[in-house]
Parts: sequence; C-alpha cells; structure tokens
Amino acid sequence: MPARVVGVVFLATVLLATATGDSSAARSKRPSRWRTSRYGRQGAEIWLEAPRLGLATAKGYRNGARLYGNKVDDFDLLPGWGFGFGLMFALYDQFAVEFRYVQTSHDVANRDKRWDLDQMFAGARYVFFHDKQYQVFVGAGGVRQTLELDSTEFFLANFERLSGYGWYSTAGLDYVASSRWVVSLRADYVLMKYDHVLAGTDEKEIEVPFDGSSFGTSISFNYRIPIWW
Repeated sequence: MPARVVGVVFLATVLLATATGDSSAARSKRPSRWRTSRYGRQGAEIWLEAPRLGLATAKGYRNGARLYGNKVDDFDLLPGWGFGFGLMFALYDQFAVEFRYVQTSHDVANRDKRWDLDQMFAGARYVFFHDKQYQVFVGAGGVRQTLELDSTEFFLANFERLSGYGWYSTAGLDYVASSRWVVSLRADYVLMKYDHVLAGTDEKEIEVPFDGSSFGTSISFNYRIPIWW
C-alpha cells in the first residue's frame, strides 16, 4: 500500500474520531468519563512512528539466496530507516486491538540499489500497570510483508516484489505524558516466509518459500481520542 494512501486514511481517522468525541461531549451535561483513570487506556489512539529502524535478519536477505529457482547475488540488505502509522482501540485498560503500517528503506551492501520493506500489522496488546504513568505492554498478531525495489532503474532477474504472510510479537514501554498524549518505545519481531513474487505484471507462487523474518524498533507519538464515556 503506498505511503500516501496510508497517510490519507490516517488523517481521515483523526478527523472522524475527533468529531465523534466532540459531538458526544456537547450532548453530555456530565463531566467526561471516557477513561477509568487519568492513565487509563480505554478509548482510541492514533500515532506516528518515527523514526523506525528495520533490520533484515533472515538468511533470505543475504548474498546467494535462491528466489524461485534463480541464484541471486548482491542481495545483502543493510539496516534501514523509515516511518509508520498506527491505530488502537481499547475496550478495557489492559486489553486493546491495534493496526499498523510501517515502511523502512534498505540499501544493498556495495551496490547502488535500495529495497523497501513494507509491513502491515493486525493484532492485540496487553498493558501492564495501566494505572501508572509508565506502562509496559506485550502483543502479537498477523502481518503481511512485502519487499520491493525502490527504483525503476534496476531489476534483478525480472524481479520487482516479494510478498508473504506471517506472525509477529511486540513489546514496549508507554509514557502517558498527558490526558491526550503518549510517547512509546517498542520493538517487533516478524516471523514469516515469502511465498509469492511479482515480476512485471505476472505474479507467481514461489515453489520453495524462503525466510523473510525481520526485526524493527521505533518511537511513536500517540494522540488519545475520547470516543467512549
């Protein structure tokens, strides 16, 4: 999914959720009770993840990896930087579901090539110490991951994009700075295999899927939306 499309969806979510919260507050004559405590996470949050550091950890990203029967050289991906967006819904202080999109760009060692690693996460998280200003969380879920050339000038054996599905685990620390803002530090590990390749307009299944696991860490700035009372 192009980053600009994700950005538009992110902005639309901000405007819609904020308008919902404001209209509900106008109808209510009681003080707002959309959280169980000052630091409670019940409600919704949106965030920007930046900077994002991605590490292509699997052997499939190294020189000599075999893609759909062809031996590939010069595929040694370096650590890359990027950004992301996220959205979380919490019916309870301890438990929430979240959806994220992150992208990092990776240069190839000793070559003038760059690859984009795109990840779409959908999962759940559990929050510890939800009544404190500092809160620890863990989570897990599913991920769709793609790897594609970030240039129209270079092609690798007619290869443009790899894709696959897998699982992820995440852990992090939230700092509840105010009633509306949270700053987070988190790390993710993705366990997956690439099983499809897109060459030009022709997408085909990879006979022997190869390891595409990765690690990432990021800082995020969360805006808390009052949509429950």
